[in-house]
Amino acid sequence: MEENKTKTSDIAILGINLAVFAGYTILGLLAGQEAILGAFFLAIAHGVIALITALVQRRWIWALAGLLIPLISFGTCLNNIKLGHM
Repeated sequence: MEENKTKTSDIAILGINLAVFAGYTILGLLAGQEAILGAFFLAIAHGVIALITALVQRRWIWALAGLLIPLISFGTCLNNIKLGHM
């Protein structure tokens, strides 16, 4: 019974982190090319904070969030730069 509660909690942590990431990425896309670069740096900071939280709390779902956020952000940034120069 305790395992189900932990798994739901882990999914919630990852979901909230990705929702916050999606929020500032969408705002960056709507604001223009310079703002998406700012959103990229914000994602890097978000990822670093998540990795530090993983070390402090010893919950590896934070490490997964800390790795996924900059990875997805990098792909989004490259995609927008490529599409912007077509």
